[in-house]
Amino acid sequence: ADEPLLIIGKPGMGKTSMFEAVTQKLGIGYLPNILSHKDPSAVGGVQIPDLKTGILRLYIPEDLPDPKRHGPKGILHYDEINVVSMLLQATAYGIIQERRLGASWKLMKGWVPMASGNNVTDRSAAQRISLALANRFNIQYVEPHLPSWLQQYGSEHVDTRGTSFLRFRPELFHVMPRNADETCFPTARSWTKAFKFIDKPPMERRRIFSGYVGSAAADEFEAYWRIMERATT
Repeated sequence: ADEPLLIIGKPGMGKTSMFEAVTQKLGIGYLPNILSHKDPSAVGGVQIPDLKTGILRLYIPEDLPDPKRHGPKGILHYDEINVVSMLLQATAYGIIQERRLGASWKLMKGWVPMASGNNVTDRSAAQRISLALANRFNIQYVEPHLPSWLQQYGSEHVDTRGTSFLRFRPELFHVMPRNADETCFPTARSWTKAFKFIDKPPMERRRIFSGYVGSAAADEFEAYWRIMERATT
């Protein structure tokens, strides 16, 4: 429909990979812009005086879609859009709504600006999104869903011993911390990282897992795997 979409959800659940997966399936371009890594001039361009004409000329950022480099169709993805200041959000208004920067640059037909962000309540540095910006999007709220993640990503990229554990304990797939001091907690992202160390010795593995998903979830995995090892020997 050539309309901007904004996805909002919990941190670490794979919002960015959703956009990447869609573009790969459709065979179109994907151009990520992580707004928290930028300043306003890196999003909206910078104006430089032309000494010959006395007129300010707009120099646009290099990471905007170009048909020769990025293809004729694709998604221009503004990630972490509600982590940044209102000023930086406002800088993206023109590209998202009017598909242009000033009078000299226009987003080519076939490319659609889209965005993702975290819930304000999840203590992930997200702030309330500008209503003027929000009104430019179709906004969809997404939740972690293990079967979808397994189909889209997990079954291909995660050790089968890890995915079997998550199938056994799906309630541990994504657990936001209740204590403000907790910084290690289970998400699709943290489990994926933890399972890279699944072949480490048990004591070392538990310590590493705890650093990703928290000690409670790490203990659950160790208990599960001890039972599975006994059942197969």
